[in-house]
Amino acid sequence: MGSIFFLLLGYFLIKNKFFIFGSFSCLISILFRQTNIIWTFWIAAESLLEENENLTLKKIFSFENLIKIIQKYFTFLSIGISFILFVYLNKGIVVGDKSNHIAILHGNQIFYFAVFCCFFTPLNCLILMLKKKFWNLKFLIFLPLIGLITYKFKYFFHFF
Repeated sequence: MGSIFFLLLGYFLIKNKFFIFGSFSCLISILFRQTNIIWTFWIAAESLLEENENLTLKKIFSFENLIKIIQKYFTFLSIGISFILFVYLNKGIVVGDKSNHIAILHGNQIFYFAVFCCFFTPLNCLILMLKKKFWNLKFLIFLPLIGLITYKFKYFFHFF
């Protein structure tokens, strides 16, 4: 609960141009759950791209603009460097018992995410089907493949 609260608070603050408070809130969310580092950098990258969407490549990579970007996103850079240092010193991302946190390919997560997205964005899926960008025939062809991948890459926690 705290993890998602601080992550969304950070996103809200960044969207409202409170970069220091937003990055601090994202840092707190990382202390709850280390994988929030991905979302933190997504928030920073989205904000950076949004601010520079109207600039040409030459202007984006100009010295003056790079200095402004580093100043504005210094806290995010600090979080990133600190996280890399943590992973290096800890010899991994896991805090605690590493034998219970083994990294594996869990393909089902992709399909769970797809179901989640379709559940929360039914209008978008309907629009895509109406525009024929998402063909039902293609979906039916890939459905057995999705089922096979789900079956082959399922993972059960050894605690159950």
